[in-house]
Amino acid sequence: MALNPFNPLGSLLAMEHLDRGESGADYFRRQEEEARLAFLQRVCDDAVALIRHGYYHRDFHYGNLLLDDAGEIVWIDTHVKRLPQDARQRRQTIVAMLSPTKLQGERYRAFAEAYLIRQLAL
Repeated sequence: MALNPFNPLGSLLAMEHLDRGESGADYFRRQEEEARLAFLQRVCDDAVALIRHGYYHRDFHYGNLLLDDAGEIVWIDTHVKRLPQDARQRRQTIVAMLSPTKLQGERYRAFAEAYLIRQLAL
């Protein structure tokens, strides 16, 4: 739960304690290509839900999430910001959130962009 989401200086993300969890970055690195794409799709599904509520993730990368014992994604660092109202700026902001460096290569960035565009009909 985010406390004081309107605070321009940041907010607090409170979550339950996880005894064990694997970094999304570590999980991604040890997967084969097909599993990497499936994982990225799951991460993008979370982004789609956020975008549909009018927000985007300013620091979108695997290191900002954990996988719990059940394999569920738990976001641990949100960096959430409101999307622009203008449709063109909105699309540009969503595409700009995807970095080849943060997603471990251009092919993963392009996959994420195409997936988000399809899901959101941008």
